[in-house]
Amino acid sequence: MSVGACPNSQNCELGHCARGGCSAHFGYEQASRNHSCETQMKPAIQYRSDGVPVCDLGEFGRLSLITQVEAAYIAGIIDGEGSISINRRKDRDGYKSGFCFRPVLSVTNTNYALVEWLACTTGVGSTPLGAKPTNARHKPSKRWQVWTRQAAAVLCVVRPYLVIKIAQADIALRYMATDYSHRGKHGLSDEQHTSQRSMYEQMKILNTRGLWA
Repeated sequence: MSVGACPNSQNCELGHCARGGCSAHFGYEQASRNHSCETQMKPAIQYRSDGVPVCDLGEFGRLSLITQVEAAYIAGIIDGEGSISINRRKDRDGYKSGFCFRPVLSVTNTNYALVEWLACTTGVGSTPLGAKPTNARHKPSKRWQVWTRQAAAVLCVVRPYLVIKIAQADIALRYMATDYSHRGKHGLSDEQHTSQRSMYEQMKILNTRGLWA
């Protein structure tokens, strides 16, 4: 599969997709920058009786159109070049702990076309430039990053094809399967926060360099 340009594009920097336009045209990048730690109104992920995670892709447009070949290809990129983590940040709305957590999926690469293809094909996420290289001989990079509900939807689609990072994907999906929409003005309950922090710590261990996932 070529990633020299968005396969659904016709003369667009990110690929003006025949599937409905690229993520940049729907304001996903701006939405990602303005993303707060507010919780979802309903669980993003639910589980079938056999334990397989499922997600309603209706709100994510082109994700429901991804082929098995594309899903397997994206899974391979995530396994080899990507990162699945839970981000901790100070919260504006006064969580009891002063922090909140949110899952994030990202792929950083010096091949801009690959990063743009991911955003174009999935229709979600943003593609900011990476940090400026400190070594003049290193190429600049670009990053595809997807947060919370969008990240869960992508992981739900590609999970059957993940090999290396399936444990991280399962933690992120389990996190998003929990409904924390009724945290109230005083923040999450102690039990809810303990559960979130536990998943955050599990993810940190899996992502520690030198450890097998």
